[in-house]
Amino acid sequence: MNLKKVDELIPVALQLLENPSDDFKNIKTTENKIPSKYAGYIASFGPSVIQAGIAKTLAFYKKGETADRPIITNFVKHVLVDGNPNLKLDKNKELLTLYLENANQQTTNQQTTLKRLNFRDKILEAALACKLAMFTYETKEEDQ
Repeated sequence: MNLKKVDELIPVALQLLENPSDDFKNIKTTENKIPSKYAGYIASFGPSVIQAGIAKTLAFYKKGETADRPIITNFVKHVLVDGNPNLKLDKNKELLTLYLENANQQTTNQQTTLKRLNFRDKILEAALACKLAMFTYETKEEDQ
């Protein structure tokens, strides 16, 4: 993971939080606070990737009992796409689909592994930038 790239992605994430798209508009309340569940989801994203792997984590965040977790992957996807214009990624596809397409391109096994790790690192950089940007906002504890 490239920490310099994370530094470049933080302003992108902050800008997206200021004007969230429809994909992740609920990430911020009307009082400009981050609901605690989203702060928890983004905080656990990186450790989940390390423990379970990127594909399993993205599959887990893709669907849930509620529509909460996909908001995090949509936010990460937007930061990834907007912060890496040279990758030419389709913002209309889900993050799991983008990862699988990028990782499964026709190359040798060694190149595929390197591509997969490189793209995983780009996703983690975007996720870390999202996490740091979200933590600049106050967290709103939700009613149980």
